[in-house]
Amino acid sequence: MNRYILKFLVIVLFFVSASSIQAASAEKKQYDESGRLIQVTYNNSSNGKCAKKLYYEGDCKKPAKIVYKDLSGMESKRSKEVRYKYSGDLVSSIHFYTYKDDRRIHEGQIEYSYEDGRISQAKYYKRLKPSKKIFMFALQHYAYSGKALKNRRFIQFEINPETLNTMQSGQHVIYYKENHIESMRSSIMDSKSKKIIEKREKDISIINSRIKEIEKSCLTKASGNGFIKF
Repeated sequence: MNRYILKFLVIVLFFVSASSIQAASAEKKQYDESGRLIQVTYNNSSNGKCAKKLYYEGDCKKPAKIVYKDLSGMESKRSKEVRYKYSGDLVSSIHFYTYKDDRRIHEGQIEYSYEDGRISQAKYYKRLKPSKKIFMFALQHYAYSGKALKNRRFIQFEINPETLNTMQSGQHVIYYKENHIESMRSSIMDSKSKKIIEKREKDISIINSRIKEIEKSCLTKASGNGFIKF
């Protein structure tokens, strides 16, 4: 499996354990024999001791679905769900759902494309409010030179939820040399002046930090903000 997709899949599978629990204090985490997180017990300021339980369906390394349930006392309530589709050994899409009054809501999705077994594109979608339509808000494109990664390009879009008109709002290009980050160029539209502001960065630590911010932001939007905290 492509290492970039594997990394992202691990983030999604264990996002609850990797994230800080903002509204609760984790007491205990339980894992199954495969090392997958299956339950987190924590203290909630209003409900006392509560827990989140994760149920996996499908292959151990390639789950078809992960269902999240809230446990409080003897009650169990489904809260979130992640569904995966595969093309051979590679993830082709991830769909995010939340539940409200037992009604499943499709919050967004991520779709992956490959060439010669390597990731070529990742498309990020989210649900619009109030139209409830799904639209692509970001595109990540990978370019290669031989076997080496040449650059990654993040393109971001904005859409008017009423007119559904779409416009590009920003672009980040990360340049690589022998699979190592070399520099980054960002072009962002200023919300007030509507002018494109360009910035180049060569500090690797700053670039790495910025990439993490962009990836987290894309995951947050695609999941409907429901996977950041319990």
